[in-house]
Amino acid sequence: MDWQHCPTELGTLRFERCDPEQNAYRYYILSWQVTLFGTTAVVHEFGRQGQSQRRLFTEFPSLPAAWPFIRAVIRVRLRHHYRLCGEDETRPPGAVAGS
Repeated sequence: MDWQHCPTELGTLRFERCDPEQNAYRYYILSWQVTLFGTTAVVHEFGRQGQSQRRLFTEFPSLPAAWPFIRAVIRVRLRHHYRLCGEDETRPPGAVAGS
């Protein structure tokens, strides 16, 4: 994916970090979704794999307005040794695998 230019739509980006030496088994999911109130937001879901998760919403008026924020989050995840999992990067939010 080209991280420099804002895409026309963004599905779900899933990052994972597995480091047995540091007992780090973490995930981070980033997606662009419509909220219950009709606004749009960047949704962050993260936590330890197999445990409860945290979910945060950061509202933005449009995807181009959110893009600098999304790029910054991606840079931080990659700098912290997370890897992007390929299948989810093209799947729209809520879509079932294989559809």
